[in-house]
Amino acid sequence: MTVQFVEETVATKLDDALQANDTSTAPPVTEVPVSRWSTLFFSAVLATALTYGGTERTVQIASHTGRKRFEVAESGTAVVESDPELVNQVKELFEQGASEFFEDGVHSAFSRSLLLMLAEHGRMAFMAIAEYLFSTNIKPDIVSEALRWLADFPDPATLMNRWSILQGTLRNRSPRVRDGAILGFAALDDPRARPLLLEARHVEQIAELRGLIDQVIEQLSATANAASAAHRPTEPMA
Repeated sequence: MTVQFVEETVATKLDDALQANDTSTAPPVTEVPVSRWSTLFFSAVLATALTYGGTERTVQIASHTGRKRFEVAESGTAVVESDPELVNQVKELFEQGASEFFEDGVHSAFSRSLLLMLAEHGRMAFMAIAEYLFSTNIKPDIVSEALRWLADFPDPATLMNRWSILQGTLRNRSPRVRDGAILGFAALDDPRARPLLLEARHVEQIAELRGLIDQVIEQLSATANAASAAHRPTEPMA
């Protein structure tokens, strides 16, 4: 099961459910699911992304789709404060993007600016985004849009930052934000997210979102099984 399939199978029913259950005070905006970024822009981000030093250890894992995903194990942590100027840039970016219409699978001015900021500032950008998201009331549509793009950012050094943001928004009071967080974990494709999703499913009140969680858990289980099979010793031929 792919992320695109997950998005497509729930998109129609989910939109009606989110419209009916969103308890935020922000005016409703039509939400459409976001597919992975185009190959052209993916390459551009990789070309401009910074290389980060530190104590991370990168391990390649083959998913059931044949693609290689990356996990990061940190041997140490350090408390680093976010850059106030960068937080202000994030604020301006989200405020400008809040008026945009997001079309399925098509880059918007917001998504392009967001990805360029992530490519330029790396972990500092994620820290600034986290501080902004968790310290103010933001339009749910723009948050959901951001979660889907940042979750798939191709930099293993930011995995823990992305994980933290998705985990923090998984129980947001807005169903639209929770939807974006769930799809974000699908984009990470990391089986270690299964306990978090199972816990979220237990308290989720919207049937469509519970169904979405089930599909993502199924995807992560397939990824885990594929990784286990790849490391299983080959039986000798008779």
